[in-house]
Amino acid sequence: MSSADKDAVSVALYSIKSFNLDRVIEYHLSHDWTEIGGDDEEFYSYILESDRIKYDDPAKMLNIYLVPKQKNESNTKYFSCLREAGNPKVGCTGFSVAWGNLSLEYTFRRTELRRWQEIEARVGELLHRFSQK
Repeated sequence: MSSADKDAVSVALYSIKSFNLDRVIEYHLSHDWTEIGGDDEEFYSYILESDRIKYDDPAKMLNIYLVPKQKNESNTKYFSCLREAGNPKVGCTGFSVAWGNLSLEYTFRRTELRRWQEIEARVGELLHRFSQK
């Protein structure tokens, strides 16, 4: 990917012993996040419980956490997207598993959120090319 691409702006891998993204999401759901609902057909939407007052003011910047509604064992992931009404180019970070105990994070423009599957596939292709060298 070049810097001119509209896709991922940054990609990071972290090796975490016994990494399990399902447990990470379950922890956030039971300790940190509160559902904000909405009529999005693709994602469940959450904010931090501590951001509930800020959420009522659309001018306040905060993170919205999105978990895909369609899930299977091979696609556990979630997104953290910065809400900023005045700047649609703010980012989202996808949290996924590259393979094994490697946590994958990739950041892209919020305006590209509906293309997250394509972006994640391109990030995967990029990682595959690196692993071949």
